[in-house]
Amino acid sequence: MPFGVSTHEFDHLQFLPVLERMYRTNRVDEIKNYASFSQVDRFRKELETLEAFGIHKELDIRLDQSQENKTAARKLTDGKVDTILSVSNAKIQETYRDGQNRKRHRRKIRHAFIESTVFRTNQTLAYDPHHPPHCLNCGGQMEAESENYFCPYCQSHYLAEAYEYKLARFFIEGAFHNFHYALFFFIPIFLMAILQVKGILGEQDIKLFSYLGGILLAILFFLALAKGLMAIFRHRGVLHKIRSHDPHFSGEIFTTRLIDSLARHPEILLAGKNSQAETSGVICHNVTGLQFERYERKELLEIVECRGKVDALYLKGRPGRVHLRERRKKITLRMARTYGTLTPVHYLPDQFTCPHCGSHQVNDHEGIQVCRSCQTEIPMESMDWVLYNL
Repeated sequence: MPFGVSTHEFDHLQFLPVLERMYRTNRVDEIKNYASFSQVDRFRKELETLEAFGIHKELDIRLDQSQENKTAARKLTDGKVDTILSVSNAKIQETYRDGQNRKRHRRKIRHAFIESTVFRTNQTLAYDPHHPPHCLNCGGQMEAESENYFCPYCQSHYLAEAYEYKLARFFIEGAFHNFHYALFFFIPIFLMAILQVKGILGEQDIKLFSYLGGILLAILFFLALAKGLMAIFRHRGVLHKIRSHDPHFSGEIFTTRLIDSLARHPEILLAGKNSQAETSGVICHNVTGLQFERYERKELLEIVECRGKVDALYLKGRPGRVHLRERRKKITLRMARTYGTLTPVHYLPDQFTCPHCGSHQVNDHEGIQVCRSCQTEIPMESMDWVLYNL
C-alpha cells in the first residue's frame, strides 16, 4: 500500500460479525447501517441470486492472531473526503448449502486477505446546502439541519450519506492464488531425474534435453516479454488519452465501477451458455489484472475497451439440484462516458444522486438514466463510466 498515511483510526474488522449474520439470515437490513448504497446493492444482488437457486451461504472468518498488528490501513484525503483502505490476514471458509442443509460447495482459503474501503465526507452536508433535495414523501423542498435534512411540511428526516465512515468495498482475496501453476515448471525436472535414476537417460541425453529446454524457455521468455511490453504500451496509451482531459482519472475507481456493473448485469458473464434446460447464474466477486486495450471517440462519447480476469461463482441447475463452481474467466468489455467528464474527487463515483428526490442509485449503461424512485430522467453527462453496447 504505497499511498496515503498509516492509520489506526478505523477498525474494519467490526464489519465481520455483521457480514456473517447477513449471510446467515439472508437479509441486508443490518449491513445498511454500515455500508454505502452501491455495496448494499451488491450484497442484495448476491443474496437474491443464491435464494433463486435455493442456496444459502455460511461465512467463517478466522483472523490471524500471530501478528501484533492484524490490520494494515492507509488513509487518504483530498480535503473533502477521507478514505481508509484496510487489509487483514485471515483463514476463510465459505460453505454453500441447499434447503435441506446439504453442502453443495465449499471454498477454503488458508492464506487470505480481507480488503475493505470505507469513506466519509469532511463537509457537513453531502448535498449543496443552497439546493437541498426534495422530500421523498411529500415532494416538498427540504431544509438543511446539521448533518441531516428536514422536511418542514411532513416532518420527515433524512440522513446525509457518508457523514460517518461507510463500507464502500469488501473483497476476499487468496494471498497465493494461482501460485500452484509455478509447480508445472518443476515437472520436467522431476521426470528427467526419475528417468536418469532408472537408467533410461544418460548424461549426454540430460545435456541435450537441458540445452533444448533452455532454448525453448528463452524463446517463450522473449515472446512473453514482447507481448507484455505491447500490452503495457497499449494500456499507457489509453491512460494518456483519458488523462489528457481528466487528470484525476483513477484505474482503481474504474475497476470498482466495472465490478458494480458486472454485479448488476451478470448476464454478461453468462454469454454463450446454453440455458434452455437449466437456469444459470453468476456472482461476481472481483476483477483482477485489468488492462486497457483500446480507446475511441464516437460522437459525444469516449469508449474504452478493457480486458481482465473475473473471479466469480457460477451456478447452474435448479433448486435442489444445483452445481456451483468457482472460476476465473477472461473477459473483454467496453465502458463509456460523455467526453469531457471529469472523475469526481468528492466521493467514490459508484452512484448518482437524483437531483429531484435525492435518492442514491447505481447507474447501469449508456444513455438516459431513470430514477427508480421518482422516474426522473437524468442525462449521462452527470455520470462517470457505464457499460457500453450492452
